[in-house]
Amino acid sequence: KDSNGQIIANQGITDQRMAMKWVQDNIGQFGGDKNSITLAGQSAGSYSVCLHIVSPLSAGLFHAGIMESGSCDIPFYMYDKQVAYSITNDLAWRVGSNMTNSTEQLACLRDVNSTLLLTTMFNVSIPSSTSLIFKDQLKVI
Repeated sequence: KDSNGQIIANQGITDQRMAMKWVQDNIGQFGGDKNSITLAGQSAGSYSVCLHIVSPLSAGLFHAGIMESGSCDIPFYMYDKQVAYSITNDLAWRVGSNMTNSTEQLACLRDVNSTLLLTTMFNVSIPSSTSLIFKDQLKVI
């Protein structure tokens, strides 16, 4: 949660960061070197690698990054919190999760059938960009 008690929106990057911490803690058990970890990604994966490169929260978890066909200096899908909450509220409303408290809403969305979420998301309006390149980007990641 953020300082206002709201659920942090970028769970994908958070999950990736947790995986990188696991690799740091366990790579030696597989014969790897925790001081020589390289991230690699293509398209959306490249976008993720770029976000980890610029995020201070990912510092020290890897030592090199390979980005193929994607960069985080293109601001698609970088939203301020109000836009992100609005999109989430729209999706939640469409699948019957009408809570306004973000913790309750997340719990409700976790119980929704994934097929319903997938088909419903195509009816949710998602803008391609709401900010200038790098404007407040670190707040998002």
